Amino acid sequence: MEGIFENLYISENEPYLRPYISKGNPHNAKICFVGTNPATPIYPKDIKLDEYIELLNDYDKFMQFYKQIRIKSGKTTISRTRLGIMSFRDWVEKELHTNMIETDIFTYPTKNIKDLVKVNNDILDRSLNLFWNVLTEFKTPIIILHGSMTVETFNRAVKGKKIRYNSNNTKIEEIEKLNPYAEIDINGTKSILLASKHFMYYGKTGKVFEDLKKNLRDSINHLNDMQIFI
Repeated sequence: MEGIFENLYISENEPYLRPYISKGNPHNAKICFVGTNPATPIYPKDIKLDEYIELLNDYDKFMQFYKQIRIKSGKTTISRTRLGIMSFRDWVEKELHTNMIETDIFTYPTKNIKDLVKVNNDILDRSLNLFWNVLTEFKTPIIILHGSMTVETFNRAVKGKKIRYNSNNTKIEEIEKLNPYAEIDINGTKSILLASKHFMYYGKTGKVFEDLKKNLRDSINHLNDMQIFI
């Protein structure tokens, strides 16, 4: 765990890297929820590093601070995507009785996705390595990739790693129906990959995410059945 929090600071002019947030003990999470990169930068001028690390370990306090940063930037308290993720997380806790880790392939935050291509490659590599550290630390049996860009970015990032795809189709509308769409080996531990459309479309109820919900419920039930016989 200490390694995850060691290199979050880049410089006074760069935002902190955001490795993950989790409501609950991340080591108990069965799900890792993955986006492309965080959309709300938090800078050293906003908070000291040690205090920032404390926030990352307290979901509710992090969200309070996150909302304050957005208000200062002239934005709404939460984005459409964040609303969707929070609603989905509540559904996961209530219906599946587990918590999930929220992370991103590039842990470097930018105000919008277009700014990501402007970031120094060394910083991007460092942010990607942090993502792999998160996956390696927690080894969740289920990884959810949300959004076609996240799926495409992940597929490029895993070249050379042990991964098996269950379809050659790359359209998000098709692969989100698959359970799983791929399986990956993370330091000797197998994780299944589920995919979905972007969570800016989830809203409060996630009516158009029924394929993901069914696949996730089936996967969790399968994991629970396996544990009974261990």
